[in-house]
Amino acid sequence: MSSKLKAARGGVWFGAISFFTQGLSWAATFYVIRLLQPEDYGLMTMASFLTGYLQLFTDLGLGSAIVQRDTINDNEVNSVFWFALAAGAGMAIVAFLLSYPTAWIFGEPRIIPVTKLIGFLFVVTALTAVPSNLLTRQFELKKVALANLIGVLVSSVVSVVMALKGFGVYTLIWANIALNGTRMAMLFRAAAWRPRLHYSAREVRPYLGYGLYLSLSSASLRLFQSLDKMIVGKVFGSAQLGLYGNAMTIASMPLDKIWPIYQQVTFPLFANLQNRGKASLESYLEILPHLLLAIGPLCLGAAMVAPELVGVVLGAKWLPMVPLFQVFCVTKLFELLTAYQAVLLNATGHHQKIFRFYLGLVIVIPAAVLIAALHSFNALVIPWITIYPLFCIIWICRGLRICGISVRTYVRAVGDGLISSFGMVLALFVVRESGVLESLDSELMRLLSLVAIGLVAFFFVLAVFRRKLLAQAARVLLSRDA
Repeated sequence: MSSKLKAARGGVWFGAISFFTQGLSWAATFYVIRLLQPEDYGLMTMASFLTGYLQLFTDLGLGSAIVQRDTINDNEVNSVFWFALAAGAGMAIVAFLLSYPTAWIFGEPRIIPVTKLIGFLFVVTALTAVPSNLLTRQFELKKVALANLIGVLVSSVVSVVMALKGFGVYTLIWANIALNGTRMAMLFRAAAWRPRLHYSAREVRPYLGYGLYLSLSSASLRLFQSLDKMIVGKVFGSAQLGLYGNAMTIASMPLDKIWPIYQQVTFPLFANLQNRGKASLESYLEILPHLLLAIGPLCLGAAMVAPELVGVVLGAKWLPMVPLFQVFCVTKLFELLTAYQAVLLNATGHHQKIFRFYLGLVIVIPAAVLIAALHSFNALVIPWITIYPLFCIIWICRGLRICGISVRTYVRAVGDGLISSFGMVLALFVVRESGVLESLDSELMRLLSLVAIGLVAFFFVLAVFRRKLLAQAARVLLSRDA
């Protein structure tokens, strides 16, 4: 069976199971948000500021190196496992020690025990690296998806029960521990792989050479995603940070929930095809419109219905975050495009370029956020609608030149994926400006009406102008081979 067919079949299974998994996760997440307070999320954001950065170094990118390498053997895999576990244990100790300086940074002693609990996640992540990536390398994505599903089931029960019992911020950390612990156990069972007492530093070295750059890139990305929150927390306090952080978190949901499905398929696919001429580039351009077709309408649609969506789903106390939420929904599309290009560069041996990009983000964007924060809370949207998109566009163009893809070809692929989403946005804009829904007294009815109009407009434009793209997506989903 060809690599593309294995990837398609694994991707369809992974997507189908993940669709149900993410629906369950979203339902639990929104319900828990209604039960908890903005301050709880602000405290969790503070607690994970330094430890979240460290977590990216847990396995030092060794798991991804297992997928990217042409050939591997059992001795190498065992050596990688024990090295990753030792690194995870070391990070857990560091997380325990960092609880005190983290509390000092934010002037908030309540986050000390929460930060210590986060240390458990480092060990769990290290244990998961080898079995998870062995399954991914073989495109056994159905098994990975089932492990994720069971983990989310357990985590959802834990989070809802603890939130109802009034555990506050501890609800968030224990739910995360339950999710990752359950997933780890299921992945070991699915992979049918058990570690042996074998270790050789020489065998780890080639994996570490590749993985270290990935870890540095991930760490730079995490630092970039954390510094703005630290600035907001220091300038405005935990309540405003809760609004800012939740606006970012909810706007990220389409990307966080759907993008991993594509990432899980595309990274091993591009790695498998990297030595077959332009096969990986052709697959990259072929998949891009379908990726935007899946995530684009969710991001842009959420931005258009944000006032009703936030009011109905989260409650009136979260309405001040609407402007931020709308801006973040749009910027997530730029994040998606850069993340997708990063997968291609990682899989084809250009991983150093990604580290430089994220390092640039760390330097530029937090500085712009700080300047905006010193002006006002509402001014925080400015760097996200100006500097960040421009930075992403410049890097994407440079990456295309490295890979040998013309900008015109790339723009055409992006346009194919987003044209139906733009049609949806136009329809919703016209409906809002006309005021035809103002007669509806229920905010829920207005939300449902807007969603229905958006869906009709989206599929109408897709069927009229991109019928071939729709047929391709249907053929993959309905094909018995896939």
